[in-house]
Amino acid sequence: LLSTGTAIVPGRDKGLRHGDIVEITITKLGTQKTPAIKLNL
Repeated sequence: LLSTGTAIVPGRDKGLRHGDIVEITITKLGTQKTPAIKLNL
């Protein structure tokens, strides 16, 4: 399952400010319990 969307992230890294909205890509693999989140910056 591959989906895209937006998320509000805490700006603790990448120079983001708290509340910044970034495009994210979430990839769920059948063997992973937690989806991998990739930030498109």
